[in-house]
Amino acid sequence: MTGDQLERDILPARRAGLRTNWFNPSATPNKENGFARLEDILYREQSRMSLVDLD
Repeated sequence: MTGDQLERDILPARRAGLRTNWFNPSATPNKENGFARLEDILYREQSRMSLVDLD
């Protein structure tokens, strides 16, 4: 489920057990619900992958 309204789209979908993507163009902070900025997620993943030996 992708939505732009946290209270109307995302939280009800999460309560129903759906995976969600919150389109948040205004960059409203909301870490208490477990949301992170895409840039932060990608940075952490890139850092994690640099620690993995692919050989």
